[in-house]
Amino acid sequence: SCISNHDNDGFKKIGIPLLNFDGLTVEGNGAEFVFHHIMVPVEVGSCKNITLQGLQFMNSPSWNLHPYFSDDLIFADLKINAPANSPNTDGFDPESCEHILLAGAHFSLGDDCIAIKAGKIELGKKYRMPCDEIEIAWCAMLDGHGGVTVGSEMAGGVIGHQSTFELGEALAEAILDLAKARGFA
Repeated sequence: SCISNHDNDGFKKIGIPLLNFDGLTVEGNGAEFVFHHIMVPVEVGSCKNITLQGLQFMNSPSWNLHPYFSDDLIFADLKINAPANSPNTDGFDPESCEHILLAGAHFSLGDDCIAIKAGKIELGKKYRMPCDEIEIAWCAMLDGHGGVTVGSEMAGGVIGHQSTFELGEALAEAILDLAKARGFA
């Protein structure tokens, strides 16, 4: 399937918006989605009890999978690819979420494979919702300048001592980016 901003439907900021769902499972059976023009392929916002599995995302020129303000999420058997020289192509960016399992994902892209966030300055300070209890297991992190990054947008806080990172055989490096100008207070 191809989701594009080159059609007559107007500009799309989000390819597949999943908003305000409780109890949804998406089984992709290996379905491949190719994205064109600047858009976030998948956003999961204000959701609970969501499972996404068996999906492939190719060539997004932006963040790929962005869950925010959500709880009890499972992401399994995902493949996220973008050119190694492409900026801002983060693979998985959970923001202000709790109880997330990311397992069996394959990342090869130009920016962070996984970037854990908790809100830019205004939103983070307003809602004060941290990222908490995120488990990352058996993920392959190939191209990308950061395997797992924590910070840069974290005004709501990231509760590190309650988060679990099980990287297994993954090639990853953890980077703590405490950029005060981008939200760390």
